[in-house]
Amino acid sequence: MKGEDKITAQLAAMDQSIQTINAEIQKALADLKQLKAIQQNLSGDLNSMNEMSEMTSMSLQMAMDRRSKFLDALSNVLKSINDTQLQIVANMK
Repeated sequence: MKGEDKITAQLAAMDQSIQTINAEIQKALADLKQLKAIQQNLSGDLNSMNEMSEMTSMSLQMAMDRRSKFLDALSNVLKSINDTQLQIVANMK
């Protein structure tokens, strides 16, 4: 009977080990699920940032175009003023 008790004790220990392993597996699966959710959130945030970056880039390009047009217009006005001044001086001679 002593051998049977020893086997029973070993089986009980193995059952306990299996339960511990199963608990660790469940914990690891929960952690994995949580990490996947975090990954999806970060992926969504990255996509949002890429879209914002593209919109910011387009806005910057539009602002640079407006600035260029403004400077062209200003240059034309200054040239007209200068031409008028030169014409006035030429008429005075």
